Amino acid sequence: MSTVNYTEIIFKIKEEYIKYTRVNEDGSVHFTLEMPVAEQVCPHCGASTRKSKGKRPRDVKFGAIQHHTVTATYLQRRYKCQECNHTFIEKNPFVSRYLRLSKTNMEYLFRQLGEKGSFTEMAKRSDVSVSTVIRYCSKLAIPKPAQLPTVLGIDEYKGNADGQIYQVIITDLRNHSVVDILPKRDTRALIQYFKTFS
Repeated sequence: MSTVNYTEIIFKIKEEYIKYTRVNEDGSVHFTLEMPVAEQVCPHCGASTRKSKGKRPRDVKFGAIQHHTVTATYLQRRYKCQECNHTFIEKNPFVSRYLRLSKTNMEYLFRQLGEKGSFTEMAKRSDVSVSTVIRYCSKLAIPKPAQLPTVLGIDEYKGNADGQIYQVIITDLRNHSVVDILPKRDTRALIQYFKTFS
């Protein structure tokens, strides 16, 4: 039998963090995760502490593997600083604060942006809603280039930035890459944008 821990390779879940595993009839997998008590640094005063102050359950979506969803209940531990009496949550490799989407699932979601496919297909593969995919994609920012390429492509597309129905995408036609995206498609907005380059 193989001793390779695929949950750690794929989802960054160490075997010692898994308290329970449940495989449902539909093939989906659910973990109960808990990290051991460990030395923590207080984010308020920088003191070290090991004083645990209970755990709170968090639902985390890890995506899908072989078309079966992987979810977890993460029993996130809270600590109390003995120097300043502040409480804070432990650091973990699974999920960022306030989010339900695991770090590995977010990485997978953004890797899919390099492939052809719709938001609906991306959502299905990552086991999230279409609106979640759109929300995360809208957070991506394309840095403004220092200079423009020799050959530009300018086109409009439907979007929702700044309350506008249509936006403008500027592309480098020779390298087949996006140069920038402008929130408005009117002539004045284009002139103002191009004035910023020598």
